[in-house]
Amino acid sequence: MTTIGVPPTQVFGGTVAGSSATSSGRREARIVPELIDYNRVARQYQSGRGLSQNTLDAWRLAVSEFVPERSSPAVLDLGAGTGIFTRAWATWCDARVVAVEPSEGMRLEAFATGIPNGSTYVAGTGEFLPLRDSSVDIAWLSTVLHHFRDRDACAHELGRVVVRGGVLLIRGLFSDAGQIGWLDSFPGADDVRARMPSIVASVALFERYGFQQVGLREVIGGERETVGESVAWVRNMRTADTLLASFDDEQFRVGLTNLESLPADQPMTHSLALLAMRRG
Repeated sequence: MTTIGVPPTQVFGGTVAGSSATSSGRREARIVPELIDYNRVARQYQSGRGLSQNTLDAWRLAVSEFVPERSSPAVLDLGAGTGIFTRAWATWCDARVVAVEPSEGMRLEAFATGIPNGSTYVAGTGEFLPLRDSSVDIAWLSTVLHHFRDRDACAHELGRVVVRGGVLLIRGLFSDAGQIGWLDSFPGADDVRARMPSIVASVALFERYGFQQVGLREVIGGERETVGESVAWVRNMRTADTLLASFDDEQFRVGLTNLESLPADQPMTHSLALLAMRRG
């Protein structure tokens, strides 16, 4: 892995399309989406997930080698949340972004924060994308893959909407890639991480729907670079972060105590992986 420092009725000119995909029947341990009420915590999420310009620049650099050389590419921001990367993509490559987000609260917070001109926010899920066939040049999935109830259906839908030669870019913590500095302070951290999707399983999944891996990168650094900053973030995001919501109250209490016992100025390393796949 290469390491880098720090619904409307029409979308993209096509009619809303449903999915005929069905689950393959395979099931794996995974994070349960109902752990968080995103309608209730949307403002808290926006505040806690905001990224510095340095962090956004690091991710712009990471994705740049995979972006198709097309004028104003069509970008799907799937599970867009409050629009943090919807706004980023609009500036990175003059993209036309359609943000798909199931939570009404998150969509309302995105509008309150501001949506770029030329971008669209729609209700939808990965399993039923409100997009026409072959309408997307870039599909961007940021810290969302673990949320899908049926990953096979989502992969089928992405294979349907991404054009041949287009790219799928998946940003996140995987069971076998990425590092969250504060996570190991919490009892049960290994079990929580094991429920995240793996790189190997994710590649195999999307290969079944016409994608081939073209890159794997690790982006290091960004927000919460010290123990003290991480403690404050963990306290604030207890009910708005998937990993933290996975711990019961006793695990959270012990983990926070462990974290607070460390020197507040001690550096804390965080990294997320970027899995890049191209549609054949």
